[in-house]
Amino acid sequence: EEQIKEVKKLSMAEVNARETSNRHGIIKKYDIIEQYTESIVNKFASVGRGIKVVTDCGNATAGVVAPQLYRDLGCEVVELFTEPDGTFPNHHPNPSDEKTLDVLKKTVVEEKADIGIAFDGDSDRIGIVDSKGNALTGDKLLLIYAQDIVEPLAKRGECPCVVSEVKCSQVLYDTINAMGGNAIMTKTGHGYIKSKMKEENAILAGEMSGHTFFKDRYYGFDDAIYAGCRIIEIIAKQKACNPDFKIEDMLKPFEGVCTSKEVRFRCPNEFKKSVLEDMEKEVVKNYNCCYGRFCYMLADGLILQCTACIYMTRSLELSDNIKKELINVRASQSPKELTGQLIKFLSKPYSQFCHYCHFVDMQYGLPCGEQLVMEDK
Repeated sequence: EEQIKEVKKLSMAEVNARETSNRHGIIKKYDIIEQYTESIVNKFASVGRGIKVVTDCGNATAGVVAPQLYRDLGCEVVELFTEPDGTFPNHHPNPSDEKTLDVLKKTVVEEKADIGIAFDGDSDRIGIVDSKGNALTGDKLLLIYAQDIVEPLAKRGECPCVVSEVKCSQVLYDTINAMGGNAIMTKTGHGYIKSKMKEENAILAGEMSGHTFFKDRYYGFDDAIYAGCRIIEIIAKQKACNPDFKIEDMLKPFEGVCTSKEVRFRCPNEFKKSVLEDMEKEVVKNYNCCYGRFCYMLADGLILQCTACIYMTRSLELSDNIKKELINVRASQSPKELTGQLIKFLSKPYSQFCHYCHFVDMQYGLPCGEQLVMEDK
């Protein structure tokens, strides 16, 4: 945010200077796509030979570059919604909304493709569908990249840093640390991610939304088309050792782990701080009742790590909601039972300010009208 303000300051200074100057600017036209494509092909050569990819560009910017670039890398490419069209006639280009991936999932399975790659509107967020037609969450995708980058460096005695955000699974952090890396958690938001990445000199960073930042062999910014090249390269390397390899084979750390859908409660902005502070007091007062191992406050929420799960609650800066998530419920536990106990217990502070919180569905321990869906992570 401070850097954006500095850019504004410099820009306005230039504008004001021109008002008292007779200098004229220069306009140059430059085709950057050709140079970008050439640069990427030089990095990856024909790495995609023997790999089948389905691309879903969502009628947005990626269609200008991604399908042909992946062909240049040797991939067999099946295209979906490539032609740019700002009316988005097929679906909104938002790979973090799984509903937008329905056609991609179906096509990957029908075409027996290795992966499906989806992009957002300006091609800085990526979505991946595995060979079985399952969409990968951002933390799963980041773990795949981390395994490819961290393990070789750790074997050389290095301890590479990987940055992610509070919504990502504890499995991600634990696995990266076990590999010999240093996994660091920061606030949600790609601006915060980039700042922490620079501060920690991280080699890789990413968030649940699909923003992925490579400092390893790249420039440290979120380029989804480049991120697609890295996943193609990973598949190629693994297939060289095991022709039957599937990208989902790299997700064994997530086996037996479940996650809930996001639950939102309405809460006026002026009460959010009080609600979170009251929740922290409730947890500290009844620490043993909620199976706590530790509890700590975030800048915008609270995390409670339990024996079998991690519970997170966050306020949303742009809406009158407080967001609650229960992630990483182990399959050995009863997900609905444990979830119900936690949410009923921790909903007490909400009931003072938030609508619906005093209407509890006893089956799920959730406010009426909300439905908790446990999914394999």
